[in-house]
Amino acid sequence: MSAVATSCKTVLLIEDNQDDRQYWAHLLRRHCPDYLVLEAASGQSGIDICHHQRVDCVLLDLDLPDMSGFQVLLEVIPDRTSPQIAVIVLTRLLSSAIQELAMQNGAHASLIKDRTSVAMLDQAIQKAVESVKRTSLN
Repeated sequence: MSAVATSCKTVLLIEDNQDDRQYWAHLLRRHCPDYLVLEAASGQSGIDICHHQRVDCVLLDLDLPDMSGFQVLLEVIPDRTSPQIAVIVLTRLLSSAIQELAMQNGAHASLIKDRTSVAMLDQAIQKAVESVKRTSLN
């Protein structure tokens, strides 16, 4: 296996807003070429991808058309003590209570779209994926 293959991380962007999904996917593909970026337009399609493919990190919008982002979070991370997938909430919701609730339910970070750069997002992904790796080694 090549060094590129071992360092490649699969990032799933679950976002119903097509413009936002394309914007973030484009930024990640352009600035973080070692990421394989997958896209899902609904909570259920994102969950299905997580169940059928290896996903290292989910970027999750909380406002989805078919279910709450919190439902997706609980499905993707059923056991917060030993998560298999890193989840980062990427939302427009400014409420600190909502962000705190996301963290309490297993999210590794909660970022606000309008206040997040691709560098900040990349750093959050790296940190979250490493956290999951450390947890799985224990």
